[in-house]
Amino acid sequence: MYLSGWLLTLFGYSLSLECVARDELLSNSFEGILEILKVGPSRVSPSLLLETALQLKVRSSTLAALEAEYLIARAAAPLEAIPPELSDCREHQDRGLV
Repeated sequence: MYLSGWLLTLFGYSLSLECVARDELLSNSFEGILEILKVGPSRVSPSLLLETALQLKVRSSTLAALEAEYLIARAAAPLEAIPPELSDCREHQDRGLV
């Protein structure tokens, strides 16, 4: 679920069809993709973008694994967000007192 939402956001909200460069995006890491998006748009035909997007195959098992990974990371995030100076609050939170 998380990955599909991210892809919809990436292709539907952040970018117009004319601004996506297939080779640049697919050959980069996630951080590289974000840098490309920050720097500026590339020129690609909408038909090439759609043709490429329709060829992507993502298995349900892969999506399920990514969703599980995301849920685990999201569940751990509030604990990591507590600053060290509030460590007594973390102890209460760990015990379920908060």
